[in-house]
Amino acid sequence: MKKKVDLKELKGGVLLLSFISILCIVALWAFLVIDTKELVGFNLFIDDETGRITYVTKEVIPVVRIEMALSRPINKYQAYLEPNSLLGWRIKNSTQYGDYISNSIGIRSPKEFSLEKDEEVIRIQIFGDSFAHGNDVPYNETMAYHFEEMMNSTNDVEVMNFGVPAYGTDQAYLRWKLEGTKYNPDIVIIGIQPENCERNMNMLSGIYFYFFPHITKPRFILENDEMILINYPTMETEELIKIVKEFDEWSLKEYECKYIENREKGTCNNEHRDTLCFNIIKKWFEEASENSEVYLVYLPHKDYLTEKIQQNTYKYESIIERINQEISIINPENELIEEADYTSIDSLYVGHFSNKSNFIVAKKIYEQIVQNLE
Repeated sequence: MKKKVDLKELKGGVLLLSFISILCIVALWAFLVIDTKELVGFNLFIDDETGRITYVTKEVIPVVRIEMALSRPINKYQAYLEPNSLLGWRIKNSTQYGDYISNSIGIRSPKEFSLEKDEEVIRIQIFGDSFAHGNDVPYNETMAYHFEEMMNSTNDVEVMNFGVPAYGTDQAYLRWKLEGTKYNPDIVIIGIQPENCERNMNMLSGIYFYFFPHITKPRFILENDEMILINYPTMETEELIKIVKEFDEWSLKEYECKYIENREKGTCNNEHRDTLCFNIIKKWFEEASENSEVYLVYLPHKDYLTEKIQQNTYKYESIIERINQEISIINPENELIEEADYTSIDSLYVGHFSNKSNFIVAKKIYEQIVQNLE
């Protein structure tokens, strides 16, 4: 005779199993994200708007995760990107990860480009972060693709997309200087996503971007209005682990602005952040203008566009306004808001720009450049 199943006991067993599973997941997360030997003083400072870890205590810097990342890729970014001592990281040459395809010089394109360009062809380069790169959409839905298609309707052009996920303005500038200039562009487009100005204040990437625990980046500091590059070339991983374990002894500690003790200091406050970002962009614009036409374009994050619609202002707007006072910025904000009113703001973003918003931004840039070429 079969024993009758007690539903109450069964339900209790399922709940207990679920609870144990959750505890296991939390324990695994703790092991992967932080060094469990350094939990004293554990503290995270989460940005209410983005959910990003904005400031940490030294106890959160992930030694265990750094060591794990050295042995194998632990996320998609490490399969597509590689460490670089002069840039922090860059796209791997001739690689593919999902919809992301790079050519032999490590830019997002199925096409190859020679150092020597055809004099009959207008060579255009795009620089910036993940919005310029075209995260979350296939190649033929990126801003660079749409822009090239539009330009080729009236001119013979080639577009080189040097955008790299998670780049600060400083890294994008350095990539133009070290790599982009070799290809003698006629036009340089600088994509500005203003949160990138925060990234300019960071060197230990693992405390700002969880997916790069084993990589550091260079950064500029200001001394007597002069920009000085530090952590350049970037430190070896062995040195990084030592610094993380003995953070208070690090000679550059005061310039790691995602460490809570530095948050309000003169080298890390918002005024310094904005001034540094402005100086990087101004220097870049002036240097690139010696041999190319240069255009700045604002690439609004979904949060900023939402704030603009609801409050008529947004976080970091002061940075865009300050830059625009000296250097004109192509701003697709009105066109994106108009489309959001017609459809919805969700139609414009799939994490980053959707196909629709990439097209709108590309069209705005195209109209400005064609007008200047006439």
